[in-house]
Amino acid sequence: MMISVGELFLSALAAAAAFGFCTFFYHKLTCPLRHLPGPRGTSLIYGNMVDIWRGDNLNAIVQERWVKEYGKTLKFKGIFCRNRLFTMDTCALNHILAHGNDYRKLSYVRHALAQLIGEGVVVAEGAQHRQQRRVVNPAFGPAQIRGLTGIFVAKAIRVSAPHNISISNSFNYDIDALSVTEKPNELNVALVTVSSAMDKLEFDILLALQAWIPLPRFIPGDRARKIRAAQRTMGRIGEGLLTKAKAAVLAGATEKGNIQGRDLLTLLVKANMATDIPGNQRLSDEDILAQVPTFLVAGHETISTATTWALHELSVAPEIQTKLREELLSVDTETPSVDELSALPYLAAVVKETLRVHAPIGETVRVAMKDDVVPLEKSFTDKHGVVHDAIRIRKGTTIATPILVMNRSKELWGPDAHEFKPERWDDVPKAVFNSPGIWATC
Repeated sequence: MMISVGELFLSALAAAAAFGFCTFFYHKLTCPLRHLPGPRGTSLIYGNMVDIWRGDNLNAIVQERWVKEYGKTLKFKGIFCRNRLFTMDTCALNHILAHGNDYRKLSYVRHALAQLIGEGVVVAEGAQHRQQRRVVNPAFGPAQIRGLTGIFVAKAIRVSAPHNISISNSFNYDIDALSVTEKPNELNVALVTVSSAMDKLEFDILLALQAWIPLPRFIPGDRARKIRAAQRTMGRIGEGLLTKAKAAVLAGATEKGNIQGRDLLTLLVKANMATDIPGNQRLSDEDILAQVPTFLVAGHETISTATTWALHELSVAPEIQTKLREELLSVDTETPSVDELSALPYLAAVVKETLRVHAPIGETVRVAMKDDVVPLEKSFTDKHGVVHDAIRIRKGTTIATPILVMNRSKELWGPDAHEFKPERWDDVPKAVFNSPGIWATC
């Protein structure tokens, strides 16, 4: 008896649905997080994710409400109502963030990001990430940053000019992102396309399905077509820049005092060609090019967001603005060096306070690669009244690490934690020193 294509498709769909239901109930009945307190899912498909996506201030308002109601360690519902762990316990977060191989980025998030910005250091995991970090790190050393300071200052001066605005030239290429011209810069257009796609990443159902399931990746769409065109543009320009950077390194243009060799791409190429890196550990041209959209797109979004919030806070606090201006005017040059900038404590405090109150990235999400027991600084009581001094999690468990909520925690920062007060950096609360990488004293 012949089976039609339609019958075969329906059978496969029924089998997939049955498998999904069995997996759902097995997870619900056996998940170690099932005893934790937490909000009920508001959607059978999306769990609590819609509440988060619709929230303000990078999820913080919704998550702060959960903490008030359920405590610092709780569960919430992810896609298909699967339990996710949320914790503000500093010991637990230290454990999770310190074991990068055991707690990695979500696979579907990595896939979605890779479609937008490539397999750069932000997306790579495991050995690939370590290899890229080994080469990328030297380009961000103190000496290299010191050499780039002139570029940063020059661009800051251009940004401050009302009729001649531009952004960073970090890859020795003028993006001309904010200038008004008859014909937009093609790399600028490509970056805007990818940046817009990243803004809508959490809301794009098709992209989420394509990340989880291979088959929907073949579904054509106008958005996917524009992203592919943008990637081709970035790839073509990147290849030209890479060729130029290699030629500059071979010609010795990165010698001290030659500013033309201080752009980030040239520094990456120079680091990759260093004699202390074995040949089998060097990055391929493809891996080096992957860093271009990574730093341009991801870096542009975070820096522009932080700058916007800093300007906002200064505009609504004239006393802070005046104090900062007086400190800046004490520098007798428009092109300060790194040492001169480092000698401005109130400027540093304003920058730190901006990143604390308005973290450009509100949280990061990790998935457990193995069964584990996560230690806690403070025990918690589950919904059955049982006290726990650790959290048992299963391989595949998703964990939200709430950067912004930690940054605005009254327990860590005091009762005025939600207020913008640069002066707090003169005497940082002792409780903050246990916080894993949420702040920095440098």
